[in-house]
Amino acid sequence: MKRFPLLPKALYTAALGAVCSGLLFSCQNDDIPSDSYYTFTGYTCESYLADKPEFSIFNEFLDYSSLTPSSGGTSSSIADLLSSYGYYTVFAPDNEAMTAYLHKLGDENCNSRRDLYNYFTEAQVDSITDVVAQMHVVSSSQNLRTYTSENFEQKLLDQNLYTKVIYVSQDGDSYIINDVATITERDIEVHNGCVHRINAVLEPTGRNLDEFFNEYPQFSIFRKALEATKVSERMNLIPEQYDYEKDNTDYSYWVTAVAPWDNYLGTPDRRKFAYTMFIEPDDVYTSAIPELASPGADTLALLQAYALAWFESEYTDMPELLERGKNTAITDSDNYFNRFVAYHILNKKVDRTDFTRYNMGMPPDYVRYHQWAETLAPNTMLYMSAGANGHAWPGGVDPDPNILNLNPSPDNQEVFNAKNQWRRPTDDGVHLGNEIYYTENGYIHPIEDILVYPRSEFKRTRFRLEISSIFPEVMSNDYRYWNVTMGRLVFPHDYLSHIHFISESTVFELCYPNRDEPPGAGRNGYEGDEWMCYNNYDVILRLPPVPRGTYEVRFGYTRAATRGCAQFYLAGPGDYEWGTDNYSGFRPCGIPIDLTVTVKDHGWKSDEGLSEAEIAENDKEMRARGFMKGPNSWRANNGGSTFSLRETANSGEGDSPQRAILGQITLDEDGPIYVRARNATTMTTVELMMDYFEICPDNIYNNPYASEPID
Repeated sequence: MKRFPLLPKALYTAALGAVCSGLLFSCQNDDIPSDSYYTFTGYTCESYLADKPEFSIFNEFLDYSSLTPSSGGTSSSIADLLSSYGYYTVFAPDNEAMTAYLHKLGDENCNSRRDLYNYFTEAQVDSITDVVAQMHVVSSSQNLRTYTSENFEQKLLDQNLYTKVIYVSQDGDSYIINDVATITERDIEVHNGCVHRINAVLEPTGRNLDEFFNEYPQFSIFRKALEATKVSERMNLIPEQYDYEKDNTDYSYWVTAVAPWDNYLGTPDRRKFAYTMFIEPDDVYTSAIPELASPGADTLALLQAYALAWFESEYTDMPELLERGKNTAITDSDNYFNRFVAYHILNKKVDRTDFTRYNMGMPPDYVRYHQWAETLAPNTMLYMSAGANGHAWPGGVDPDPNILNLNPSPDNQEVFNAKNQWRRPTDDGVHLGNEIYYTENGYIHPIEDILVYPRSEFKRTRFRLEISSIFPEVMSNDYRYWNVTMGRLVFPHDYLSHIHFISESTVFELCYPNRDEPPGAGRNGYEGDEWMCYNNYDVILRLPPVPRGTYEVRFGYTRAATRGCAQFYLAGPGDYEWGTDNYSGFRPCGIPIDLTVTVKDHGWKSDEGLSEAEIAENDKEMRARGFMKGPNSWRANNGGSTFSLRETANSGEGDSPQRAILGQITLDEDGPIYVRARNATTMTTVELMMDYFEICPDNIYNNPYASEPID
C-alpha cells in the first residue's frame, strides 16, 4: 500500500475556546470499494444529511451552529448555508463518530448536543457547536469546485469554515482526512456539492507551546534552551489580528484582464500570524553531544559550549560581533546561544506541503526548487529544499523530500571552479523527520541533525528570492498561489511587512497563475505567479539579510507592452533605516529599465545548436548590456511548456522572462539589502511586474576561472 502522510498519527488536540484539553484520536484504514460513487440530484448537502438517520447528531450541530467562529447564534446557521446554491464539500462524521466525540467531552451519558448542557455552560456549548460544524464544511465560492476523490490534493485549495487547512492522505484505497478520520463512504454528490462520510470528528488544535512540550517530552533539551534564552517571547503568540478590518476598496480598475481567467479577487479578509520551529529531539542532541546523556549532566552548559564553537567558527570576520555575542546575557538577541536557539524559528507558516506545493506538477528531474526564509536569529536565513518533489538530484531523485541547509557538492576537483562556489543538492543537510506537530498558531518539525546557521557556506551562495517568500503574511494566511486557481488579489498598504510605500497611490497586487490552462496560456514567471505595482508607484522592498560582502543584485521579470519604465535604487543596512522617509542613502542603478523590451533586443540567442563556448559568449554579451537570460530551473507557462525560462523568448513576442542586473553593493555588516523601485514615466497605467530578486556574491559572478554555472 502506498501512503503519503502529511500529519503525525493521532496528534490532533481539541481547541474549543477554553472548554477542551488536548486529547488524541486514532483512525482505521478501512478499504473502500472503488465503485462507491453516488449521485443524489434531488438533494442539497443539508437535505441529504437531514434525511439520513446515520448523520442525525452531526446534523443537529449544523442546525444550531453559526457561520462565524463562536458568534453565539447568528440568524443564519451552517445548515442554512448548505441548503443554498454554492460549491460545498462536507466531511460528515456519522453518529458513531459523534457519539465517541461526545463521550470524550462529557462521559458515557453524553450522547447528543442537548446533553452537553449537563457539562458546560450555554456559551461553551455554542462554542463547541460552532467549531464542530465549521471544521467539517469547505465552501469553495472562490475556486468554484467541490472536492471529490478525483480531485483530492494533499492540501485542499480551500480552507474549511473554521479557516483551517484540510489535508488528505491515502493508504491503498482509503482516504484519510487530517490523519485522524477515514472516509468510509465517499463522493456522495448532491445538487450543491459533495458529502463524504467519515469515522472520526475533526478538531483544531488549541494547545500552546508549554502544552506541546508537556505532551512530547522527547524535546526536553531544546525546551530548556528555549526557556533559558526566552526566545519564545519573540514568537508570534497571538494567532490572529481579530480586529482586522477588510479593505473593501474596489481595485478592479487596476486589474488588466488579459484572459478570461484573469479577474479581480478583492483584498485579504484575514490577518493571521504564525511561527514555524525546526526542533531536534533529545536523541539527536545526545548523539552529537554524548555527555548530555550522562546522569547529572549540565544540559545548558554543554549546549552553550556547542553553540559557542559554531559561533566562533562562523563569525571570524566580525570581531566586534564576536565580542558582543560572547559577553551579553543569553536572553539578548545578540548572544551566541540566543542566536543558536532563535535560528530554529521562522516568523511564518511552513507546513509539510509548503516544501513541495510551489512546484506546479513539474517533474523532479527537471526543476530545481528551493526557498529561503528569514529566522528569528538576527540577520540569518534558512535554506529549504523540496527534494524529490521539487529538486533535481545528481544521479537520481532523493527519496527524502524535505531538507534544510544543503551543503555544496563540487562537480570536479578544480578548487577555484565556479561550480564549487555553487550550492547543489547532496545527501547532506538537515533532514526533516516524518512527523509534524501543531500548536494554536505554530508548526513544529522534528529534524534529524543539529541545525546551525552555515554562514561561511552562505557567503558563497547565490540567493534567488521569489517575491512571495519575502512577506511572512502571505505564507501565514495561505495566500500563496496554490490556494486559488486564477485571478489577482490586491494587498492594502498596512497588510504586508517588508514593503514600504513611498507613494500612497501605489496599488500592489499578487497575480495568481492559472494552473488549469494548457501550455502557452499561463504566466511565464518564476513559480508561475507575478507581483504588480500600479499607479504612480514608488516602493521599497526589504530583502532578507545576507552575510557581509560584495554582491550583485538582479531583478527577475517578464516583459510586456504594458510595463513602462522603472528606476531602481539600492541601499545596505547602514544606508537606510527601515520605515523612515530619509532615502538619501539609496544609490540609483543607472538609467531606468524599459520593461517593454524583449530579451532578443538585449542580445538573447537560443542555446539550441550552440556549443558551450558559444553559449558562454552569448551570456557574456548579454551581461555587457546589463541583462541575463531567465533561469534554466523553471519551465515557462506554469510548467506546461517544454521550455525553461532560459530557453524561451516567446519568439520575441509576448512576455519573455529575463534578469536585469541592477548593480553591485558592498555590505560592511550582515543585514538586508533594500531595493527601491519607482515609476519613471508620466503614465499611471503602466505596471511594474516583480517576479524575484537574486543576490549573487562576487565569488560567483566575478570568478576569474569560470563563468557562473547555468542553473
